[in-house]
Formats: sequence, C-alpha cells, structure tokens
Amino acid sequence: MFLCKGNIVYDPDLDILAGVLEVIDRQLATVRDGCDDPELADQFGFFDRAEHIIGLGFVACQAYLTATYGFLNIDKPEALTVGPVHPTGQRIVRIVNDAANFWKHHAEWHRDTSPAKHKQIQDTFTAVGFPVALDYPLSGILSVFVGPGGAAFKPLVAKLAAWRDDLRAMAT
Repeated sequence: MFLCKGNIVYDPDLDILAGVLEVIDRQLATVRDGCDDPELADQFGFFDRAEHIIGLGFVACQAYLTATYGFLNIDKPEALTVGPVHPTGQRIVRIVNDAANFWKHHAEWHRDTSPAKHKQIQDTFTAVGFPVALDYPLSGILSVFVGPGGAAFKPLVAKLAAWRDDLRAMAT
C-alpha cells in the first residue's frame, strides 16, 4: 500500500488515483469546452456526459478510500470520521463516499429495501447544497471541492492525502 520513512509517505495507490483523475479531468474539460451555449450543451447531452464522468471519478476516489482503510485495518465507519472537513461540517471523505454510492446505486433505489442508506446520501447531498432531486447533483458535489471555475478532481487529491495521514495517525 504505502511506505513511510520519517515524514515522507510513498503512496502508490494515491499516485495511481491522481493519474486516473487527470484523465477524468481532461475528459471533463473536453465536455466543458465542447459547447459554449448552455442550452445547446443540455440538448446535446453534454451535462449528462459530465455527470457520468464525475460519477466515475468519485468511484475511483472511493476505491482509494477502501484500499487505504482496508490496508490500515480500520473499519469503514470509523475511517469516514477523520480528515478534512467541508465548511458545512461534513467530512470530505464522507461526501466522496456518498457521491460514489449515489452514482453507483441511485438507479436501483426504487427496488432497494434499505432506505437508511438512501437517507444518509440524501442528507449529505442536502447538507452541501445539492439535493439528489436536482439535475446533475454530482456536478454540484464536485464543485464544493473546487469552487467556481470548472469541475475538476485534482484539488481533491491533496484532501485525500490529508485524510490518509489522519487515518495513519489513528492506526498507530
């Protein structure tokens, strides 16, 4: 998983994730730059495409979370209680995890008998200002990490590294 020497951490999983997120960010930029007219962009499916790409990005981040807390032998619920906090008071990793789960499972919610999981995700999205009932909620969720100016995952990498460091401290 990762190697530590003093204060230096080599985390190949985070390096791989950063590379994957660079590809995703390039795809988002291509979609974003593909049409200047928001009405036409919506008609041609640019927003749908961006939402799909963003969902994949969150799932890649979630896979990193899983690899990290699994390697450190920390239970997932505990792992999601540390790391950087969003101004709304939500842990960044909780937002990432819920965004990934939303993207993976929202199409089957009508068949699921576990409304508690849905409520957790809905509460997280609402807390950061992008309820799941809105169009393109994942785009909104990603924007909470980068602010105005374009959706990108790159700023999230440093937040995940900070979470990893907090998790490592918890494990020792």
